[in-house]
Amino acid sequence: MRASDTDRESAAGRIARALGEGRLTVEEFDERLTAVYAARTLGELGDLTADLPRDLW
Repeated sequence: MRASDTDRESAAGRIARALGEGRLTVEEFDERLTAVYAARTLGELGDLTADLPRDLW
């Protein structure tokens, strides 16, 4: 399914919270954030956040 702007913003927020908790390095954050805004599908977004705790949603 195609990702919406809201889906991308949600994933970006989750990645930002992971950075704030020390779960990602700044480099990982930058890479993932770039990929989030380039993502076209929900599957791509899921791949970018799959290794993060679900409570970061």
